Amino acid sequence: MSEFLRDWFVWCYLYLQHVFVMMYWVTIPGLLVCGFLSVRYRGVIRERLLRGGGGLRTLLYAIGLGMTAPASRRESLARASTLMSGGVSPIAVMAYFIASQSLGLYYLLLFTVLIGLEFGLGVLLGGLVMILLIALSTASVPFLSPPEKTAGETPNLKSQEDLPTTWRGLLLSRRGWWAAVRDIGHLFKILWLPSVGGLLLGGFILAADMRKAWPLPFWFGDEGVGSAIASVFLGPLLSFILFGSPLGNLIVAASIWKTWTLAYAGVLCFILASSLHPLNLRSLMNLFGPRAEWHVGLTLYLSAALSGLAVIGLFELLGVEVTHVPWFEPLVKKIVMTLPFTMFGTGGMGLAGKMTGM
Repeated sequence: MSEFLRDWFVWCYLYLQHVFVMMYWVTIPGLLVCGFLSVRYRGVIRERLLRGGGGLRTLLYAIGLGMTAPASRRESLARASTLMSGGVSPIAVMAYFIASQSLGLYYLLLFTVLIGLEFGLGVLLGGLVMILLIALSTASVPFLSPPEKTAGETPNLKSQEDLPTTWRGLLLSRRGWWAAVRDIGHLFKILWLPSVGGLLLGGFILAADMRKAWPLPFWFGDEGVGSAIASVFLGPLLSFILFGSPLGNLIVAASIWKTWTLAYAGVLCFILASSLHPLNLRSLMNLFGPRAEWHVGLTLYLSAALSGLAVIGLFELLGVEVTHVPWFEPLVKKIVMTLPFTMFGTGGMGLAGKMTGM
């Protein structure tokens, strides 16, 4: 038991070391870029979304708001309700909610840092496909009825402080930098609990896998068509069972990938199913009216699964291959070995052998 606890602790430590020490040259600049993009465009996108209208442009504004305003489960649900009361179409609200739970700029960055560019890119493409599938299903899904704007009500969304409206003004001002840093801080403030939970669960999965105690069979991780199909339907189910929450679920998905018991497409679906969190379903049903019933969960589940298949199908057409060897691994290793501080506190070059697994 003591050895298991030691391995559990080591895996949790290695995750933190990987993100904030070994890959600091990506994590820190990346967080700042995401912060600046968010504070620069979030308010603009929100205003254009609330102007009304419909069609593809409104859908893109909703996705953009979700990507630049990643939030906790409760905060996303509250904002979705506010958008509905402001007259935003239900499909646009769904697009915002899915994007805020799976496609946030910060999430894509951290998932890329954890296990590779192919995963951040795959989740982005899969999320867009998932939203498109939901939009195309509106004719057969009864819960997507036109909203009624509440008379005299103004959407109560948090407004940004008076920031410079140009990139030059934003990057060269103390207020701009402080706003970006505060945006990063807000993300970790509202998601620290699911992040810690995901870290502990991710470390537990890998410690259990070292003792052959992880229950998923290895054939799920094969690269064949059968394992891919099985994985895309299992991934969202696992996310539902494990109460996958934003940020923390990234570490859990990375750990499952490292056990070799879930195919690439299934890992993508695990992340895309963040909106399928059990505590979300009742709120979403209430938001879309009494006719929603079970259609909300079923639509999210099927769209997440089919999106994973769509991504691997697209990669196959383009001749792109995803394996357990990350894209650009030799270049990343060379940079890690060259830059200062990347091996700080890791036991020096002795960690090099562990890098392949991370």
